[in-house]
Amino acid sequence: VDTTYPDKKSILMYITSLFQVLPQQVSIEAIQEVEMLPRPPKVTKEEHFQLHHQMHYSQQ
Repeated sequence: VDTTYPDKKSILMYITSLFQVLPQQVSIEAIQEVEMLPRPPKVTKEEHFQLHHQMHYSQQ
């Protein structure tokens, strides 16, 4: 799923493969611990496009 905008089928296949390798028993404490981790800032589509555009032209 290494694309900018993956389709629904690709996302579902990726998530399914993750569930196959994750431990079957997950405690509520483990879930809460993960939820407390810092999250990266959200990037809008416009910001993503601008950054990609800048990177593309700076390499030329």
